[in-house]
Amino acid sequence: LDQAGNEVARGERAMSVSACEPSEARAAAFTADLAPGEYRVGLAVHDGDRRRGVYQGRIEIPAGSGRLALSDILVTCGSASALAMGQPAVNVEANPRASVRAGDPLTVYFEVYGLAPGAGGASRFEYVCTVSSRERDPRSWFQRMIAPQAVPEPIEARREETHRGAVRRQFFSVPIETLPRGHYQVEVRVRDLVSGAETKGQAEFVRVD
Repeated sequence: LDQAGNEVARGERAMSVSACEPSEARAAAFTADLAPGEYRVGLAVHDGDRRRGVYQGRIEIPAGSGRLALSDILVTCGSASALAMGQPAVNVEANPRASVRAGDPLTVYFEVYGLAPGAGGASRFEYVCTVSSRERDPRSWFQRMIAPQAVPEPIEARREETHRGAVRRQFFSVPIETLPRGHYQVEVRVRDLVSGAETKGQAEFVRVD
C-alpha cells in the first residue's frame, strides 16, 4: 500500500525450498516496480494444516539523486549466479536470519548507484569489505580491566573494478573460516575512482556452528 492506503502491488505464489536451510525452511520472493516514496508491505503465509503467519513492515524507496549511493547490504546464501549472460537481472538468495555456518564464506549482495563515467565512458571504483565483531563483554568494568576478553581481529577484503553504466550490481565473498561463533558486522565502503566520491553501508550477521 502507498501512503494514501491504495494498493499498488499484489502477488501470490507457492513457497520453494530455501537455499539457506533446505531441510527446515521454505522461501518465496516478490518483485514490483514502484515509484519513490514510502510503502506498507504485508505478507501472509498459509500451510496445509490451516496455520497462518503474518508480517507487516514499512519500506522507503528514495528518489535518485545522481550522486554516488549504496543500496542495503544483503547477506545471501546459496549460489549467486546471473540469470542470463549480459542481462541486468540476478538471482539473489536472501538469508533472512543472516546466519553463516562454520566452513561457509560470508557472501553479500549490494548495488552501487551514480558511478561517474571516465575516459572512454567506463567507470572505475574500489570497494572494501570489513568484517568486525559486535560481541559485548557483559562483565563488570573491573573484570574487563584485569582480564580483557579476546576479540577477533577485523577481516578486510578489497577489490578494484571497471564498469560501463551508472549502476553496478555486485556479489562479494569474504572468507571467515577463522572467526569463532558470535555476532558480527560487515561494512562495505565504495570509492568512485573517477569522481573521488565515497559512500558506505553495513549489515549484521551471526556466525554459527
